[in-house]
Amino acid sequence: QRGLAIFDRNSEALIGECDLPGEAQKVKLVGNYAYLACRQSGLQIVNVTNPAAPVKVGSYDTSGYATNLDIWNNYLVMSSGGGGIYLFDITNPINPVLKDNITSCGYVNNVKFYDGKVLVAGRDQGLLIYNLVP
Repeated sequence: QRGLAIFDRNSEALIGECDLPGEAQKVKLVGNYAYLACRQSGLQIVNVTNPAAPVKVGSYDTSGYATNLDIWNNYLVMSSGGGGIYLFDITNPINPVLKDNITSCGYVNNVKFYDGKVLVAGRDQGLLIYNLVP
């Protein structure tokens, strides 16, 4: 519930942190950006160019509880509980663009890119596979 905390792997000392809304559930680092699934507050994006002073630069509040995310090329897919799945174009991390929100998959626990497809672990429908990315 503290947002993003950055630690030194060797000394385990806290280097920097960035307060974020919601409860951080998953983080993926791509280049100088950390992408977080923050339960009640959806997608949060933090610039970590300076690890001692990370800065929130973008967000998208999803419905449901954001629990997991995955990134492939310039796309980010997020599982959001009862809100289904969200697909974003993150070419510009400061301004994520919603490309699709699928709710017909029901309650979603997890999501993963595999070979250009989106694998969805649904609570009630099991494994679903979508071709969302061109």
